[in-house]
Amino acid sequence: MLAFSHELVRRLLDTKRLEIRPGTTERVIWLLSQHLLTQKRGASLISALSAALLSFPEVEELYADDEELRDLVTDLGL
Repeated sequence: MLAFSHELVRRLLDTKRLEIRPGTTERVIWLLSQHLLTQKRGASLISALSAALLSFPEVEELYADDEELRDLVTDLGL
C-alpha cells in the first residue's frame, strides 16, 4: 500500500491536483498508506482516498474529483 500511496500522491502533486504544506510529502504518503490499510473490506477505495487526503492537516487542497481519482487508480493498475 505504501508504493501505491507514493505513486498516487506523486501523480496528484505532479499534475497540480493536490496541494500540501511544503516538506510534508513523505508524511502524507505514509498517512495515506496507513489509512488505506485500516479500511474495511468493501469500502469504496475512491471515497476512502478523497476522505483520507482531505482529513490530513498537511493537505491544503485536493482538486481531483472522484472520477479523476478513479482514473488515476485505474492507471496505476489497482
